[in-house]
Order: sequence, then structure tokens, then C-alpha cells
Amino acid sequence: LAEVTGCTGKEVRTEVCKDSQNPDCQLSVWSPWSVCDHDGQRHRERRIVHLARGAGRPCQGSLQNTETCSQQVDCVTSAWTDWSKCDQTCGGGQAHRQRQVNTLPEWGGRGCPRELLQTRGCASLACRRHNCTLGDWHDWSQCSSSCGPGSQIRQREVSGLREHGGVGCNSTLSELRACQGNDACIVSDCVWHDWVDWGTCSRSCGGGQHHRVRHIKARPSPGGRTCEAHNEEEVAPCKTQPCGNDECIDGAFSDWSDWTPCQVSCNGGTSSRHRQISSMANKCGH
Repeated sequence: LAEVTGCTGKEVRTEVCKDSQNPDCQLSVWSPWSVCDHDGQRHRERRIVHLARGAGRPCQGSLQNTETCSQQVDCVTSAWTDWSKCDQTCGGGQAHRQRQVNTLPEWGGRGCPRELLQTRGCASLACRRHNCTLGDWHDWSQCSSSCGPGSQIRQREVSGLREHGGVGCNSTLSELRACQGNDACIVSDCVWHDWVDWGTCSRSCGGGQHHRVRHIKARPSPGGRTCEAHNEEEVAPCKTQPCGNDECIDGAFSDWSDWTPCQVSCNGGTSSRHRQISSMANKCGH
């Protein structure tokens, strides 16, 4: 699209007389070439100063030129970011900063730097090692008994856990001791209640039965004598006078059952056994 004019050995100038009534078209001079763009082209342009009038010569030629170009484009990077926060507070850590490529090189321009990330050391002071710590002992608890032998306990807690490299706790967190100054307990033996009155006879004649019961009034204290084996219930014949001439048959009991397990494992308890009536007495039996 460039314009070229011929030439000879002799310079010949021809000048057309200007006719103010019939002016020719007039074009401006070409503008400077533009910067080479990313497509490898540059441009220039001109404009029409005034159009032809009457018999004047019309405008000829283009108003815009385009040509290829190969302007070099260098790589452009951003500025470095601020250094990051150190990843450790002591004992040696690392911090980082980085930058990025904003424009890639073209047409042989200067290449991009290889280093886009930098690392440096930080927090180089040695760490203080924090060991496990224990709190103070709490007061001793109340004695487990109000008299005689007993025990007390006291406790403490871990007040601070060890940190990296520190020493862990290796101590007791509770202590047990015997009570001091307890009075001796009053020793009391097992006591049975008296028998209740006999119940009503089951028959009015010919042999009946009535029963009575009793229970343990007081269990033994530690060191006291345990309850002796006694009957809790008794059955006896009553109204044995004959009502007629029937053969007399006495009543009979079954065998005793086994003793039940003791109610407690220490400090005195009770166990019991029982039996049943296997046959009833008749009118004249016992």
C-alpha cells in the first residue's frame, strides 16, 4: 500500500495554475506510523482537507495505510508481593514472596525471569521448651467414716500441657491416707425383736394351727456379735380337742431350705432359711 513515484535524470516541475473557482481535492499529510500491535501490524492515516469543486480534480488515493511490522515485546512482570507471615514463631521458619508474569515476550523480546517465588528464613531464635505443669493439691476430703478406721483423699490437676519438645508430667494426681484422731466406734451386737402374740387358730376343734413371727431389731455394728440363727416364724398346733371319732393325723414340715446369701459383704449382715408345711394335722392330730 506504500506509494512510489518515478524519477529521471532531469527534474521536471509542472505546476498547475490554481483556479480559485474550481479548487482541486486536497489531502492532509500522512500521520506518523502507529505502534506495532499484537497482530504484527501498524497503521497510518490522512484526511481530506477540502473536497474538489466545480472542474477541480477529485480526491485520489487511500486515507489509511497498513503494513506488517515486527516490533519486539519484552516480558513484563509484576512487583514482588510483601513477605508472608513467618510459619513459625521460634526455632526457625520460612517466609515467602512472589510475583507474576503480566506480559509474555514476542518477536524476540527479552525473556521472563526464572525466579517468580522467593523464600527466606525467619524466627531463628531458639524456642523455650514448656514442660507439663501441675496445680496445687486440694484440701484433704472428709474422713470416710465418723468413727474407727477411715480414709481421706486429696487431688490435683494438670494445669498446663507440655509443648513441642517439653517434658510430660509423670506424677500422681491423687493421694490416700488414713484418718487421724477418729474416736473408736461403739460396738453393738445383733438384737432380735420379741415374738409377737400367737395368731388366731385355724380351727375351733379337731386340731388347728396358729403362728407367730419376730424380726431383727438391730443389726451389729462393725466388731459386734453377728445375729445368731433363730426362727423368724413359728407354727404350733391349737384346738386339738377332738370334734368326732376320726383317726388323728399330725402335721408335718418339709426340710429346711439352704441359707440365703448374706445381705452385705462386710460389717455384719443376715441370712435366712425357711421350710413349709408338707401336711396339715386333722381334727385330733398335733
